[in-house]
Amino acid sequence: GAGVIEVSPVAATVENDVKATTTASLTGNFDVKGKVSVDAIRTNSLDLIADAGGAKLVGASGTKVVSNIHDVTTTVDINDATIESGAELQLKAENITDGTKKILITTGHGLQLIAQDDGSVNNTVSTNATVNIDNSKLYGQKGMDIIAHTDNLIKLSSYSYGQALIAGGGCNNIINKITAEDNVNISGASTEIKNYANDRDLVISAADDQDIRAYSYADTAYGAIGVATASATNTITRNAKIDVTGGKLYSYRDINYNAGKTAE
Repeated sequence: GAGVIEVSPVAATVENDVKATTTASLTGNFDVKGKVSVDAIRTNSLDLIADAGGAKLVGASGTKVVSNIHDVTTTVDINDATIESGAELQLKAENITDGTKKILITTGHGLQLIAQDDGSVNNTVSTNATVNIDNSKLYGQKGMDIIAHTDNLIKLSSYSYGQALIAGGGCNNIINKITAEDNVNISGASTEIKNYANDRDLVISAADDQDIRAYSYADTAYGAIGVATASATNTITRNAKIDVTGGKLYSYRDINYNAGKTAE
């Protein structure tokens, strides 16, 4: 008689591509009795799950997050402006990547004769936060903060598990590339930045906070032949710059230049 062997490939794929630009621009004269905040803030949430599983005599269960790309730019532009604040004055460009949920891929199968499971994550997050002040006058009576900031919290998990007499096990790869650019640029001969508070410093900060967690796991529970491999590669590029090429800065208290240190 003739026998039938059932072959079951199962695959799941997620592709995510986000490009976003947020800009806050000010030109002209502003006289405000209270607090002035000029903010360009972008929050991106990551919650990507790809799951593939099967239970056949000969099984191939593969999961792949082929591409997760976040390219985000936030900018505050103050050009030819006069801003007088009777309280605090804040200029802030910030990018927030909220990966508190996770990027998760799983592959797995039940008891099989022959099995192979593979999973991979390609994750790329690029952010740029910039505050530009050119030929402008800024006056704060109760403190002044000029901030370019990136905050990344990203969790990556890749997991495969199999039970087979002949198990290829799993091959899990995580490739994680993070780039953060944070800049404050102050220019123009007519620029004046003055903090009159007697209990608050003038704070200029360009910095990033990175909390990156990558977990790659591959397992073959048992089998006559079994190989499982897992790898996680993180490449993180962080550039923070404060560039003052013109103007005058005054503070009744201290002036804090924090390049690479988050403003407190």
